[in-house]
Amino acid sequence: MANIKSTKVKSEVNLATQAKNNHKACFSFVCNLDGNTQLCAELIVNGATYTEPEDIANLLADKFSSNFTPLSPSIFPQDIPPNITFPAIIREQVLIALSKAKNTVSMGPDNIPGCLLNSMKHDLSGPLELLFNCSLQTGFMPHKCRKTTIISLHKDGPSTDPGNYRPISLTRNICKAIERISMEMINSDIVNLLTLNPSQFGFVGGR
Repeated sequence: MANIKSTKVKSEVNLATQAKNNHKACFSFVCNLDGNTQLCAELIVNGATYTEPEDIANLLADKFSSNFTPLSPSIFPQDIPPNITFPAIIREQVLIALSKAKNTVSMGPDNIPGCLLNSMKHDLSGPLELLFNCSLQTGFMPHKCRKTTIISLHKDGPSTDPGNYRPISLTRNICKAIERISMEMINSDIVNLLTLNPSQFGFVGGR
């Protein structure tokens, strides 16, 4: 299994490297990718056994939703300075963000692997610079970019128990790029201006 996975990764990396000279093969590869994630074979809830994929997906969705805790407004900073603006994203920032795209990370709903973005970073950095700046200036993120693929990851215990799974959200690699750039700008320019709640750990270094 490890050899098969390694061979698959090498094949995708080679294809991405040759993408400039073989557009047809690259386009065919992206279009034929199968983004479906295989669900567990069955779930047992209250003595009833469920084997249909739709039933299993609904049961897991219900379980994941029941574990969700709405955020309290009190955890958000109340002393945000007025008129905060982001500096314009430059091409070098996009290049660095695309360079960090990993092929080992699962693809999002668009099925575009990280190695493809990494290999074509010099061609994509210009258009993405314009798109990213437009998004920040208008405050608008396309609806498709806000959609993710939720997969279930078995933790431990019986695989038939919905409580033994946790959700994993797979986002688009292109969206990860603008998220990475925005996070770096926030950490460098804004965090120092705010009094963050001690409960805030995400995207804050040293906590």
